[in-house]
Parts: sequence; C-alpha cells; structure tokens
Amino acid sequence: MSRPPRKPSAPGADEGGQPQSMAGMVQDVTERRPADATLREAHNRITAILASIADAFYSLDDQWRRSRAPSGPMRP
Repeated sequence: MSRPPRKPSAPGADEGGQPQSMAGMVQDVTERRPADATLREAHNRITAILASIADAFYSLDDQWRRSRAPSGPMRP
C-alpha cells in the first residue's frame, strides 16, 4: 500500500473568518517507500519465525517488560 505525499496545510482567514488564502507544503516520500517495504518484509519474517516456535519463549522490551509470547497452545 502506498501513501500519498504528506500535505500539511493551513487556511488563512480575514477578520470575519472568511477563507482568504491557503498555505502549505508537499513532501515527496518516494525515497521512503522502498525502506518501508523492506521494514515491512523484515517484520513479517520475524513474526512468522516467532509464530512457528513450538517451545515456550517470551521476549522482553528495553524496559524488561514482556513484549511477546506465544498466543496458542504449545506442543509437548
């Protein structure tokens, strides 16, 4: 899925609140798309590997909290 360029904008209004102008910018994200795809593929690969583990395991985040554990029953 591709994302459109980011387009932050802000309308300008007169004293009565009527729109008078529009200011904004467009950011080209073309170079970012391959990096997003690579990151998504790596995430999917790691998720598939962790989902295939039949033994008990868990992972910890950088604050020593459990961040992942198997969701289904484990095989003996």
